[in-house]
Amino acid sequence: MNADWYQYQIAGEEALQEGDYACAETMWLAAYEQAKKFKKFDARFAVTLEGLGEALWHQGKYAEATALCEQVLEIFKITRGIEHPDVGVTANNLAMLYKAQGKYEQAELLYQRAIEIMTRSLGPDHHDVSYLLSNYKDLLRIMGRSSTVESRASAPVTAEQLTKSGQFQTISIKPQEKLIDNTMSQDRLMPATAGAGEQTWAQYRQSAEQALMVGDFAKAEEMWHGAMKRADNFKESDPRLTITLESLAEVLWKQGKYADAEVLCRRTMQIYEDTLGYHHPDVGIIANNLAMLYHAQRKYAQAEPLYKRALPIRTQALGADHPAVNNLISNYQNLLRATGRSAEAERVKFEAQSITSGRWTRSGSYQALTIPQSEKLHDLT
Repeated sequence: MNADWYQYQIAGEEALQEGDYACAETMWLAAYEQAKKFKKFDARFAVTLEGLGEALWHQGKYAEATALCEQVLEIFKITRGIEHPDVGVTANNLAMLYKAQGKYEQAELLYQRAIEIMTRSLGPDHHDVSYLLSNYKDLLRIMGRSSTVESRASAPVTAEQLTKSGQFQTISIKPQEKLIDNTMSQDRLMPATAGAGEQTWAQYRQSAEQALMVGDFAKAEEMWHGAMKRADNFKESDPRLTITLESLAEVLWKQGKYADAEVLCRRTMQIYEDTLGYHHPDVGIIANNLAMLYHAQRKYAQAEPLYKRALPIRTQALGADHPAVNNLISNYQNLLRATGRSAEAERVKFEAQSITSGRWTRSGSYQALTIPQSEKLHDLT
């Protein structure tokens, strides 16, 4: 029985990844028949409900998905606690389902609850919190309670727009291990207690970020290169490797070293495709960054398919009116105009708005990524 459930689960997940939602529904229904025989709070039961709910959501079967999502929410409240991030994730999914069915008052309460939980868990600046706020704002607009929509005028590709992925943002650092105050002098950017050859990855990172804060990009690059030597020994699943690749690419970008940054960005995207899946929001972020790097080098043929790839992923994750999506659209439109396709550029915004702003989110996404104790940041003050 258990073997059958796992086989159906794998088949259901693969079908979801491939976008074959009818097949995914069939596989998850078969898994559900097995899961009904498990104990009440067996973790596999909630996994099944989530997988089946997602398959139904993608097919517009909102009422059926709602019944499943309501069950998941109750299970998580009991087994994980009412403040757990998975409760926030599921509340958001259920809010989207209510919204899609015109049940705006029920959706509003759930969005408010989800925002409260996720802000407390991830911080107000996390991209998933921004996504939640964007969805909530869209709901209020539909209900006639919001008249302003954020927008951004068309702009060229600029250094300030390189975006970090969620893998960077979800690493948890204790308050006493936070970076020291950025008013420190340049001679304190390097730890006084360790020579260059003795530094840990975390110490290189700390020095690099402090240098970046004071605008010393050359110093930041040097420190991230030091971190890279350490990170090359880590597994691809280790978040420190992608942190290093992304951060070094950002510093190179800011210095106009586009070709060097491009190599790092390509490697990051390959890792995310292998570890997170082709359609993961972080893949969309990196695809956009790589597109901008190609764009800045006038490699329009390489940039265009990446903009096309990033746009639906980012729009589904954040909504068509999100500033990050508007920035992506502006860059893509600039590329089209640069290649003599002004009429096509005008259609990009319309096409983006036709993409659903809802993104079904899986629970379990916000477990703290583990960093060995020896590599934790240390207070140097």
